[in-house]
Amino acid sequence: MQKTKILVPTDLTELSDMATEYAVDIAHQLKINEVILLNILIPAHVQTSYASGGEVNSSMHIAQQLNMVMMEKHKEIVEKQAKKYSTPDVEVKPYVRANISKSDLNEFVKEFGAGLIVTSSKDKFSFLEILFGSETEKKIRKIDFPMIVLTGEPVPSVVEKIALALDLELDNEEQDGIDDVVDIARNLQAHLQLVHVITDGNINASDAIERLQNIAQNRKIQNYSINVVENHSLESGLSGFARKNNPDMIAVLTHGNGKIHNLIYGSNTGELIKEMEIPVLVAKCK
Repeated sequence: MQKTKILVPTDLTELSDMATEYAVDIAHQLKINEVILLNILIPAHVQTSYASGGEVNSSMHIAQQLNMVMMEKHKEIVEKQAKKYSTPDVEVKPYVRANISKSDLNEFVKEFGAGLIVTSSKDKFSFLEILFGSETEKKIRKIDFPMIVLTGEPVPSVVEKIALALDLELDNEEQDGIDDVVDIARNLQAHLQLVHVITDGNINASDAIERLQNIAQNRKIQNYSINVVENHSLESGLSGFARKNNPDMIAVLTHGNGKIHNLIYGSNTGELIKEMEIPVLVAKCK
């Protein structure tokens, strides 16, 4: 991971503040000197259309006036937050942009030259969220860049151990998100715990260990350990592993499958984020 920038999408809540503070600490460890604090403002006419199912159209003149007022107010708040969390080594730069979606961040990542996203999740993954897509699920599905998701109370930001969950049934091309995780771990000087959870008995422990060893060698991973867990579900297995081995972060690979796929088959990434009390690093398989 080259020295780049970290992007923090903020909705001006305490959880977003926690993500900003965490991002600054991570930036210190990665020797990154700039964090982008981005507030996305959905235009008034778009919000009205969403809320009414397209039945109500607000006056464009009134909507423009409201947008201007909200834009100035949000700029004032974001600038105050950026000043609060900036340090002598890491500058937090505030931006407010209008966009129809808060979860589609790829263009902003490219625009600001960022390589990592730090965000917070307040989703409860109710049935309606699973059906229509929570904000976190939308980000997982849409974003093409590594993303750290904070799920609960403030956590220690010093990252010494990262547990990387691996599906050994995928071929090498389907696991290319590993490189992003390995790169981040190397730059954080963190120990990488390679973890496979045996859930269906299709592979025995010795074969799983051998495959994990091959992955480590092929990816030229140096600071790592191999761990195999047996459990009825991936989420439960990784939760148990985290409680026992105390990693500072869990990393998972995702293919960003769509809402229908997740509704029918379930989203391991979404379920894992709901279960975890530590940050979850999501890396997209390209």
